[in-house]
Amino acid sequence: MKYRFRKIYGFSPAVPELFGYGLTTHTAINRLHQLYPESAPTREEAQEIASDVFHLKHVFPSRNSDGEGPYERAKSASKKLVGNYANDYPNDFIQSRSLEQRFEIKAGKALITGTIDLLLKEDTNGNILDAKVVDFKSMDFPKNQNIPFFG
Repeated sequence: MKYRFRKIYGFSPAVPELFGYGLTTHTAINRLHQLYPESAPTREEAQEIASDVFHLKHVFPSRNSDGEGPYERAKSASKKLVGNYANDYPNDFIQSRSLEQRFEIKAGKALITGTIDLLLKEDTNGNILDAKVVDFKSMDFPKNQNIPFFG
């Protein structure tokens, strides 16, 4: 369908202004887990990492020195979110790692596909002890955080 709309019908949808915000925030959190595998970073350390990795492909920093534009507001929000995550969920850094896991669900005649943010807690041998689905972009946690692992 994408091919049909873009090439045959000539329809090219606009790119949302903050396209990539979720990805850059997710990248910052993954970087935290790489750099701090045994203990949580401080809020300030987490915010510094978020600032270092922040990038929006379609939005550029403001040229107006006395005001903030969309890029700066998004960067500030990402830094705050990543800093809050490190501060509020320090146990996620104890032998845990995050990854983006693909999924497929058959629903009638449709196939729903996507990715989820999966936080795995492992023992020293790499055996999975616990798994949580987390929405890192909004930091919404499902009410039932215990997800059975079948492996």
